[in-house]
Amino acid sequence: MKLVLIFFTCILSGLTSAQYTFRFEYDSIRTMPTSFVEVEDGFVITGAKHPNQGDYDMDLNNSHLVKINEKGEFQWAKEINQPYYDNIFSIKYDGQNIFGAGVEYTENNERLCNFLKFDKYGNLLFKKQIGTISYTSRDNLPTDIIIKKNGTILINNSEYNFATGNTEYVIYNIDKDGEILNRVAFAQDTLSCIPYDLIETTDNGFVAVMSALDLNIYEEKIYLLKFDAAGNEIWRKLIQTVDPVQTDFSLCELNNTIYCAMATTYVNGGPARLSLVKYDKFGNALLETNYANYSPPEPESFDYPRISLNQDSTGLLIFGSFAGAQTVFNPTLLFLDLNGNVYNSVTIPYQHSIGNGWSVDLRLTNDGGIALLNKNYSITPQVANYTELVKLDCQGNFEWRDECSFVSTDSDVLIFPNPSYGEYNFQLQNITENSKIELEIYDNVGKLVYQHIYQSRFFTIDLSDFSNGVYQYKIIVDQVEYNSGKLIKI
Repeated sequence: MKLVLIFFTCILSGLTSAQYTFRFEYDSIRTMPTSFVEVEDGFVITGAKHPNQGDYDMDLNNSHLVKINEKGEFQWAKEINQPYYDNIFSIKYDGQNIFGAGVEYTENNERLCNFLKFDKYGNLLFKKQIGTISYTSRDNLPTDIIIKKNGTILINNSEYNFATGNTEYVIYNIDKDGEILNRVAFAQDTLSCIPYDLIETTDNGFVAVMSALDLNIYEEKIYLLKFDAAGNEIWRKLIQTVDPVQTDFSLCELNNTIYCAMATTYVNGGPARLSLVKYDKFGNALLETNYANYSPPEPESFDYPRISLNQDSTGLLIFGSFAGAQTVFNPTLLFLDLNGNVYNSVTIPYQHSIGNGWSVDLRLTNDGGIALLNKNYSITPQVANYTELVKLDCQGNFEWRDECSFVSTDSDVLIFPNPSYGEYNFQLQNITENSKIELEIYDNVGKLVYQHIYQSRFFTIDLSDFSNGVYQYKIIVDQVEYNSGKLIKI
């Protein structure tokens, strides 16, 4: 297992406390992180080990927690020693304990939904089954765990109903000892229901977004649902029919106004896009804004959007990543006002090939900053897994340059942002500062269009006057070819 660590201290004017920004890279062929949470002195990341190709050993695939401090330095790793494959999909922290919702396969290939409780040092206090037994991969999928204002816990889940043959969307309300207070299930004949997101609202109720697949005509519909504090459904609104598309959703709420970040991928062609939809307290759409101009050239999909209010509730943050056939494009963080207008955007450098899946996550931090989790994983040895926990200040600023402290790295060069509107930052690893660095850039027909010599392993170029498209770069260090690749100009 390899840990790549980049961190430094950043003092922001106008703030009462220091904000650290760092980059923590967790690289292991058998690791697929799923969630993270901030604790008093850092962050805890959870994930499950995935087998190498040809090495599928159920006894080795346990969930684990990884702790890093507020500067991004590795602290400890704890593994849940269970006999069969286990995965924790979501964790939350209440100031004393870490709570998780996950699944477990039994020796009969049954799929169980579990509620887990840890102390803040990652020691498992107990694990309790709360869901009914299911058998397929779409069932028992606890997407969210929420600690409500009254101290009870909501868990978003899907479960297979043996009587009807359908998958139900289930919300559990439990106490911190794992005792079920009430269970609400949603299903209709011929419908298979899957949860997306769940949030508590200002009035102590909660709002959920779910999909319902009609198995007779194979048409999927997306519903927004509102519940009171006791779990009674108040209204249900059809917000999208997704027969030609694939979608994902993330919710937040302010003063009974609901904001939904929506990612859309057209199965039958068309560019992937990211949208913001604003609803009133009755589920009526007030506005919809599309951010297609933030997608790279010809993305195949946009997945796992995350939306949150900023620290003072005057604006919104939306985070997500586009992907193509072979590349996960750099995740983008959008800063919006409450009407959906973009006033700032930040591209997070993330230069890895796509694996079997990828996702992103977003948290606001106790010091007023922003923490982002980028996840790319593969169960085959040909494509490695990369996880980056990136800590930014409240404006999305980061500085990973020469003054950063590198513990280790296996990357020859870091380029960010890429795609870019013109400016690219290059950071070369594992070379001396006195090396002669030559950069060459070629257009799509192989013509040399840029050439320059640098003396520092960190440098910036500006291609703002170049036409949009894909360019090839070549880096030569001390007359020996060092690295080559693509630059995308948008």
